[in-house]
Amino acid sequence: MTEKEIDIHYEVVGRIQAAGLDALKNALKRVRDLGEYGKLKDKMNRFGEQGLRADYEAEEAVIKSLKEAGLPGTIISEEHGLIDLVENPTMLVVLDGIDGTAAYKKGGRCGPMLAIFSNTRRIIDEFTYDDCIFGGVADIKSGEITYAVKGQGSYILYENGKTDYAHVSTRTRLTNEVKIYIDGGENGMAVNDKVFTGPLETIKFKTPPL
Repeated sequence: MTEKEIDIHYEVVGRIQAAGLDALKNALKRVRDLGEYGKLKDKMNRFGEQGLRADYEAEEAVIKSLKEAGLPGTIISEEHGLIDLVENPTMLVVLDGIDGTAAYKKGGRCGPMLAIFSNTRRIIDEFTYDDCIFGGVADIKSGEITYAVKGQGSYILYENGKTDYAHVSTRTRLTNEVKIYIDGGENGMAVNDKVFTGPLETIKFKTPPL
């Protein structure tokens, strides 16, 4: 790869990051502006079911934002379904207006979430995790946006505009001191109430992790 190609790569990634962050900021603002009205179940989603107004309008804010940014993508969203932003999309956006609607209704932590993939093959089924350029989630309660950029790491963007690196654990084995935070939903993963001392692979899940 030449120096010019590297510059172009970083420029493209920078634009994708900017578009993703702006979309999350706009969705966050839309949900907060709705206040309690966002909890009304008065929007028809792609399944023909009544969805939350905030969930639906958060997706609309993201769709509008990415379209204005000129992102050449196809959006797959929970509420709106499949939307092409341009005639021949070369990117994929996976979107959820509010990840954690149950928590949203109770005032807990939740928020708009999206991931942007780049793939010149243009076939949705052929996109891979390695194609992911940007992924982020906005916390409605705190106003923080946690995001990751391919090859550049993970970050937390605070409401005051300050950005910090997001740190993750370096542990590879479970011990008595390790705390496990996991989604124990009805169809999700759940660990037994005991201390694990073996490798992660020994944990028994209700639903095997992919």
